[in-house]
Amino acid sequence: MAEKFYFSPEYFCVYFKKCTGLTFTGYVTDYRLGKAKIDLVRTDKTVYQVAMENGFTDDRRLILAFKKKYGMTPNQYRKEQREQ
Repeated sequence: MAEKFYFSPEYFCVYFKKCTGLTFTGYVTDYRLGKAKIDLVRTDKTVYQVAMENGFTDDRRLILAFKKKYGMTPNQYRKEQREQ
């Protein structure tokens, strides 16, 4: 990404955090988690499929990031949303 804007990687990271308050990696992860949440509620795809379609390397990475941000696993979130 830095190269696209003719920044050094170091400067891009500093500039991005200054502008958004998030690291670039944190921003991308939050974006992917948001898309994953939608897929979990709107589809019957497995957690693995949701992970792969939203840029996670495997379902474990999605589960860990999801639990860290939302305090529950993707399956718990899906079940909770479907009970409402």
